[in-house]
Amino acid sequence: MWQQTTKWNTAKKQNFNGKIYDSKFEAGEAQELELRKRGRDIKDYRTQVTFPLYIRNEVTKEKFNLGVYIADFVVEHNDGSLEIRETKGKIFATPHFRMKWKMVEALYGHEYKMTCIMQGNGRLRSPKKVIEY
Repeated sequence: MWQQTTKWNTAKKQNFNGKIYDSKFEAGEAQELELRKRGRDIKDYRTQVTFPLYIRNEVTKEKFNLGVYIADFVVEHNDGSLEIRETKGKIFATPHFRMKWKMVEALYGHEYKMTCIMQGNGRLRSPKKVIEY
């Protein structure tokens, strides 16, 4: 029987520090952030942070809710600046994700540094590709 492949049946959930992550790649990023926190390279980080997505009517100033974006990580740097970090496998940067990412950038880009970490080409020890906005 044919079954469509999606993120939720190809990536195996991983446990790190008592939290469940959607993939081994995401758990690895959490481990890296934890090491950076312990080494005092960053102040703190949070996981699965929700950002509301909305548009505002310029005339009435009314907000219309379009949904939410759940960021993998929000990192607080030692200088007080904030960064949204997203981990993505190459094939999972779907048009839907790209649209939401652009909306988050438009709404929150002035408050947060935006970083999307794309998984390499699937080979062992392939470098991570970092896209900063």
